[in-house]
Amino acid sequence: MHPATESKRHISRGALVGALALFLAQSTTCAFVATGAEPAAKKSAPTKRPRPLTWEERSEIWYNQPETLKAPALAIAENLFYVGNKQFSSHLLVGKKEIVLIDTPYPVHFDMLVDSIRSVGVDPAKITLILHTHRHYDHNGATFRMKKLSGAKTAIGAKEIRGRLQKPHVLEPAIQQYCERRGWAYEPFDIDMLLDHGQQIDIGGTVVHCHHTPGHTPGTISYSFDVTVDGKKHMAFLFGGPGLQTLRWANNGYPGAAAERKRQQIEDFTRTFDYLKTLQVDVPLGAHPFINDTLGKYERQQKGEQPNPFLDPAGWNKFLAKQEASYKKVIAEMKEK
Repeated sequence: MHPATESKRHISRGALVGALALFLAQSTTCAFVATGAEPAAKKSAPTKRPRPLTWEERSEIWYNQPETLKAPALAIAENLFYVGNKQFSSHLLVGKKEIVLIDTPYPVHFDMLVDSIRSVGVDPAKITLILHTHRHYDHNGATFRMKKLSGAKTAIGAKEIRGRLQKPHVLEPAIQQYCERRGWAYEPFDIDMLLDHGQQIDIGGTVVHCHHTPGHTPGTISYSFDVTVDGKKHMAFLFGGPGLQTLRWANNGYPGAAAERKRQQIEDFTRTFDYLKTLQVDVPLGAHPFINDTLGKYERQQKGEQPNPFLDPAGWNKFLAKQEASYKKVIAEMKEK
């Protein structure tokens, strides 16, 4: 996901501050100190709910105030760590031969990412492979810097590449132009491996399985691998592209004319949901932390909740059913227009 797809207008700093001030003012409740008899109840006009900030407005905050997204690094399993922030997921998988990072956030969050990796006892310079779920910049924005730091190889779904593979390869030219207009860093990187369905990557003691799950983008890749939780092996699964918003985008990343692009995308999403329902997932992971409540589960884990909150097969099935229902609703609404 990226703000350029939602709006092209420039949001001034003053307008942003005003919107945030309105939000805070309307979210604050007032208290009074009772002195004697209770005051007579007064009818007050209903408070006008603030409009949600657009993706572009929130991105202004994320870029200009990156510290607002800082989150604790945490262990999900013995060899699996969450090292992302409050908005953008990054997972670290430690094998006997390879150390794998899955997805990177925007470049401005690189230092936080490095600090999180170090905090779980891993030297970021020793990362050997960076896997990506899909082409959107909030999933690969800091890859150039991490590759420069570590010398790691990089990989992404084969169908995310348009035309010939370049070095470095610009995955989204429109987003590059958008970032340059805003004064934001856009840093393309060399892609060393192209992934497809069924591919396996042995990282030493753990095998990463690649699943082509298109829909959000043409080449979205999901990843599964065994992890050890509470002394037992369980299958972890990272669904690389659950976002349905790209169904409404004019430029959804698919080739061809508009009608053909949309037809391909709908067919892909339908096949993906059918495929995902065949999987038995024990430890669902989120392409964004709010998708599977990563940070909430960590808080519950820290309080000693049993069974371990990250062991959540029921949560996976519930999420999948809800997401597919939302998908069908979006398709029905699109057909009515």
